[in-house]
Amino acid sequence: MDGELKAFISDGCRDKEFVRKTNKTGNNLKRYSALRHRLSSRALSSPPLCPENYNTPHYSIRKCAPLRPQSASAICRLHKHTVVKTNRVKSIHKLSYLMDNEGPADYSLKVVNLVRDPRAVLNARVLHNSHENWTIKSVREHAQSLCRDMLRNIKYAVSAPAWLQGRYTLLRYEDLATNPHQIAEQLYQFVGVSIAQNVRLWIDRTLHQGFASPSLVNSIYRQVSYSAQNLTDSVQRWRTQVPYSIVRLIETECYEVMNLLGYKIVEDEDELRMVSFPLTD
Repeated sequence: MDGELKAFISDGCRDKEFVRKTNKTGNNLKRYSALRHRLSSRALSSPPLCPENYNTPHYSIRKCAPLRPQSASAICRLHKHTVVKTNRVKSIHKLSYLMDNEGPADYSLKVVNLVRDPRAVLNARVLHNSHENWTIKSVREHAQSLCRDMLRNIKYAVSAPAWLQGRYTLLRYEDLATNPHQIAEQLYQFVGVSIAQNVRLWIDRTLHQGFASPSLVNSIYRQVSYSAQNLTDSVQRWRTQVPYSIVRLIETECYEVMNLLGYKIVEDEDELRMVSFPLTD
């Protein structure tokens, strides 16, 4: 066989092996991504779904039973309260299914609508997203989509549909980050649960010492630390990062919802960069 042909075939085999290994790695990353969310729930990563509690020395999430809708539902029904976090809900009115006569009748649903300054959201979602090569056009489109959804949900809630009355509260991220104790008390009162002392202690400890994710999660994901300092910083950080021209663009597209939520429009770049000047009412 010709030497060049041999080399070509050999390289082709190596390429196939590389693809096989790469695909396997990709599948592992997807599996680890799913583990991250499962490990955030003690109920879904402990008995009876798993043979032992996750804080035991020889714990392995791989020993846990596969998570399927039926098993997850059964586990949730063992607990008095279930919390579901979801991002970017375009239409809150679709949740009304849970309260309809045709839907599950045993839900006592409460909705906490967490909002954030659109300028900060777009800074994280678009401008500082390594996978997004942003342009003026893409920022404008993202701003229009984000603020249209925010405005739609808020106006719907304000219209006070019967199913949502007494079941909805609006929460600004900025208020939560700067006053976590008070907001936690309000949230627990809203859902009708007494706030436990260990929750208060956890907030105190987190604010003063920071919070590091458990070592089990660290083995899959980088360690993340939260503290009072970077909670406060997270509210203002975008103001030192976003170009003033982009801030003005976002404010133009999002003026109505920003005004409704009490987010102030900056007068000039000096005011934008002066982080000691609050941009919330």
